[in-house]
Amino acid sequence: MSTKYLPKFIFLFFLTLVQSNATEVDVLLDCSSCGTLTTQNVSGTYALTSDTVIADKNLTIAGDLNLNGYTLTVSCGSVIVSGNFNGGGTLIIAGDLTVTGATQNNPTINSNQCYETWVGGTSTDWGNDNNWKNGVPTSSMDVTIPNGLSNKPIIGATTGASVNNLTINEVDGLTVLGGGSLILSGNLDGSGLITYTRTLSNSWHLIAAPGIGETYNDTWVSNNGIDTNGTGNNVAIAPYNTSDDTWDYMQSGGGGSFVLGKGYAIKRANAGNVSFTVDINAGAITTATLNRVGNGFNLLGNPYMSYMNSKTLLDDSNSILRQQTIWIWNHTTSSYNTWVANDQFKIAPAQGFFVQAKSSAQFNFTEANQSHQSDTFQRPVTASPEIYLTLTDDSNTRYTRINYNEGTTTGFDNGYDGTMFGASSNAFAIYTHLVGNEQGELGNSQGHGYAVQSLPTDNYENMIVPVGINATR
Repeated sequence: MSTKYLPKFIFLFFLTLVQSNATEVDVLLDCSSCGTLTTQNVSGTYALTSDTVIADKNLTIAGDLNLNGYTLTVSCGSVIVSGNFNGGGTLIIAGDLTVTGATQNNPTINSNQCYETWVGGTSTDWGNDNNWKNGVPTSSMDVTIPNGLSNKPIIGATTGASVNNLTINEVDGLTVLGGGSLILSGNLDGSGLITYTRTLSNSWHLIAAPGIGETYNDTWVSNNGIDTNGTGNNVAIAPYNTSDDTWDYMQSGGGGSFVLGKGYAIKRANAGNVSFTVDINAGAITTATLNRVGNGFNLLGNPYMSYMNSKTLLDDSNSILRQQTIWIWNHTTSSYNTWVANDQFKIAPAQGFFVQAKSSAQFNFTEANQSHQSDTFQRPVTASPEIYLTLTDDSNTRYTRINYNEGTTTGFDNGYDGTMFGASSNAFAIYTHLVGNEQGELGNSQGHGYAVQSLPTDNYENMIVPVGINATR
């Protein structure tokens, strides 16, 4: 079948705190460079004789602090003065200033806060200034969540939170709701963990744990409402077998650990929440080696609690992939969506996806490829000028997409053209073949049904796009 188409488209943030009788001085402290803080103790009066910088230390003074017209910069820590604070100079401080005696001679105090503490003043909302000592923290700040407060912090479905180091002393930890995201630049410390919660339907989904330390067993299955009414002892959670394109279902009484960067198929008995309580990773993540056997389809998953750009991910691993394409299961159509690198699809936290390996090699996720986005979990996105061809029967809908992009050809353009997911039957499908016959990584159009085909933006009125349909009576 062939059809002829005509064109239809031709911050760095800082907080300045100044004493009421002082002059404001704008100074930016690099909070992200702060190391482990120690304390410098001064037994008597601390008097400056020149401009002085104290790095990675808290300063505790038993007597007076005399600036004597100079500038004292405490780049990461706090200052405690048991005596008087005598001005005539400038104090630049990242932490808290506590003065027991009098403050004299109008010192200039400039505070660029590097630390923030949760107080839960009005609610559980991370994004509410009133729930923090000095306001919602920014990405360069070290954040502490103390234990025992009635309002436990929750990063909501529309909130993107970024911090440097995060200390969670709250035994119930921190909760992140699906749609929300958290980017951690430094370390996660303290006794508390982070729970990521995603609401799922009672259909199949591809998921991944956005951190380490979570296991699945009968208890986890029960707590998360996983369907246990499978064939025999099959429980509806399964990693993927690349060698023969099958699923390795958990057996009742069995289980395992969620592997960072690995995807799983999962199905709840009824619509509801699935939660992962994990320690999160801030650095680069390397998954197990991709498996090239069989068709080479490997089920991976976003290992971060933030969004990842599929183009960056695919570009970084281009040499080990047959095509710059990911496939994500669409539970509403019971079919796979095809996203090519050019789509720059934002992969949501806990989202599982397939790639096709060209060689057995390690697949890497980079820390820099993290962002905050609107929720995209198993949701479509809109690409550049395009045509959708849709095939529908009484209960199913399938589509194929034709994009028009400058610089593409009528042959195979890696990152712009993507095949249907090749490990499913595609018994009901609509697809295209390449307009041209140029050889590419996948060869010419023969034998490959394309879910996404990108064509040049000129001479399209003379292009004939072959369209294929799979259907049974």
